[in-house]
Amino acid sequence: MDDDDLTFEMPQHLFRVREDVSPYSEVGLVRTTTTAGASKGRRSMTIYDSNAEGFISVDAASGVIRTEARLDHERRPVIVLNLLLEDPDTGEESYCQVQ
Repeated sequence: MDDDDLTFEMPQHLFRVREDVSPYSEVGLVRTTTTAGASKGRRSMTIYDSNAEGFISVDAASGVIRTEARLDHERRPVIVLNLLLEDPDTGEESYCQVQ
């Protein structure tokens, strides 16, 4: 890691979300860190692999995790998101998993 690294605060995040949570509810936050010279303005976070399509979304700028639909723990007991954090100015990338 050098002085300009762009990273997630933690490589893995665990959240517990009840089934009765309304769609579009905020259920978590994935934080990032930016050291000395890394660009803060143009970084973006995307889901690059997941079993949560249609159920969970992540705000690309803030890292806020929201439900998109009601969850069904019997049909899908664990939802896994693999996130990519990118800085298009420097080409830096960082990865994180959310369950």
